[in-house]
Amino acid sequence: PVASSGAVAERWHSLAGRRIALPVAPQVGEGLPDIFLRATDRNGEEYPSGLWQAAFGRKKAYFSHRNFVDLVEDDAAFADYLGAPVGESDIAPLRYVRQGPRTVRFFGTTIFVSQLAPHRRVSPSFLASNGYQKAIWSLLPLTFDPGNHEHLMDHCPNPECGAMLTFNQTLGLYHCHSCRNPDTGRATTDLRDFRQPTVDLATYENIDFACSLVDPALDPKRDTVRTLHHDLRCLDRGQVFEFSLLLARLVDRQRGTLLQGAVSPKALDEAALAIRNWPTSVIDLAERVQDTWRFPTLTMGHGSENPVIAEVFHSRNLFGINFFRLVKDQLRSGLAARRPPPKLPETKEQRFRRPRARTAKQDGFRLKDQDDKLLFATVLSRSSKAVRSDFKASGLPFLDLVRLYANGVVRHPDPKLFKFLVENPEHLEDLSTRIHDIAKPDTPGSVSLYKAVTAISGGFLAWPTVVGEVTEGTLRVTMSDGNRPLIHRLRIEDVEHLRKIVSQAVREDWMNDVVLSNYEAGFYIGVSCKEVSTLITSNLLPLNGIKFSDATAFRARYIGGAEIMAILAINQHPHLSVAQALRAIRGVGILPVHYHPSVRDRGVMNEYFSGLGYQC
Repeated sequence: PVASSGAVAERWHSLAGRRIALPVAPQVGEGLPDIFLRATDRNGEEYPSGLWQAAFGRKKAYFSHRNFVDLVEDDAAFADYLGAPVGESDIAPLRYVRQGPRTVRFFGTTIFVSQLAPHRRVSPSFLASNGYQKAIWSLLPLTFDPGNHEHLMDHCPNPECGAMLTFNQTLGLYHCHSCRNPDTGRATTDLRDFRQPTVDLATYENIDFACSLVDPALDPKRDTVRTLHHDLRCLDRGQVFEFSLLLARLVDRQRGTLLQGAVSPKALDEAALAIRNWPTSVIDLAERVQDTWRFPTLTMGHGSENPVIAEVFHSRNLFGINFFRLVKDQLRSGLAARRPPPKLPETKEQRFRRPRARTAKQDGFRLKDQDDKLLFATVLSRSSKAVRSDFKASGLPFLDLVRLYANGVVRHPDPKLFKFLVENPEHLEDLSTRIHDIAKPDTPGSVSLYKAVTAISGGFLAWPTVVGEVTEGTLRVTMSDGNRPLIHRLRIEDVEHLRKIVSQAVREDWMNDVVLSNYEAGFYIGVSCKEVSTLITSNLLPLNGIKFSDATAFRARYIGGAEIMAILAINQHPHLSVAQALRAIRGVGILPVHYHPSVRDRGVMNEYFSGLGYQC
């Protein structure tokens, strides 16, 4: 290599024996992982871990921008080993240092750590013309290079390979690390040969503004926010960038565009334009996405009138409480002016009978009708402290508790519900007491009652019928130790008897209109509350309240990983682990229709189980 000056040559000479043979200097917009990968390639190495061991005397297995946060190695050691022309000052600006919970310092501003990609992403055109990697490509929300607007590539374009690009291994900066000639060992796929399409927008002005907020190639001391409305000048560049991503994700969700960690250029364009025209355009955008919630719940944001307010509150550790209040006040006043005042009920009786936000019924509940009476009881039960206590102890959804009370199986605990249900016979016990009285200590060879019912019920779950048989003693159960809800601690030995009970259960039409919480929907479907939110976001479950009929329709069409494992378990499948069982399913070509949570087509899986001779 040729030194750029006498001082650099003298520095290289002084570092002889302590630096790599072919030193590297930071390029404009390059990050520390990018430099280290380039140094690895330039010095003929395949694995950066080898250079790391030589430089710092310790092992490092994973390399990525996210993995370079809060490194303990000092700037001088980096600069000396890489042969940086000046020294520590070449490395210090490239550091990623945590600023607080979930946040990191990124080239002079603050962003969320989760924005840093765990893998490599490239612009083939930029690589071809400039010969190095850019740090801004590591920001997951951006799907394009800010300079040439070319879409980024993160997988090998060779259809026979398709490996995710990585910083952990290299066959050359321009090549896929996985595609190699078996005879020569040389790389065979040149990324520069696979130019990607550019972003299709009428103008790049707005996305260029968004990228300029965090672009490492620009002056870190720049004051990009000075052109914005004075309300937003309390934020730094990174906070404005995160605000634009927050809005863009809501726009994408509203359109049904789902990108793993990223936002679409079109949504970013709209979000950046809204920010530049604060507050009017942000209010317009907020009105458009008012039914788009990241974690849809029946309280819809715990009192937040709009998803934008809820999202800013969720990220208040980054934005600060004052900005949250600013957004809330602006949007409240702006949106309220556009909405007609709600029509109040005319009489006290109408106010009493008005449906709650959870389970709604147009024109109210007809309390002389038995179905409406039970439907209204499910509404009231959510406000009953005594019923909520049963709910927490048992783990059963409110719908099933009301059915147990109404059927006279167990004592209902709230006198206020008497007029909606049957009177409590004196001999009835409460649910927890009754189950503890009849359940025996757990024995080897038993299976979880919850998993067994889930596995053999198909699209319909008959919990009141099953629990009724348990309380009558006709379905013998044991109980495992622990503090989980009762329904998850009960176990059975006679699965065939359970099949008979489930097959005789009767569906009641009034249940279909009961709106479920995320926990209750997850209980029926077999996933967690958070995974229910993901399924809602993916349009597999409805946004504005999940009815019982929606949950049963989902079960009739799809099957989750937990239920698959439960079916294998009750059929005594000889699998060794979840991973092995699911690998076998993938091996016959049955892939999930949705990931995280993983759900598959129930009809296809039923054929698979039938082929194994299993009942489900």
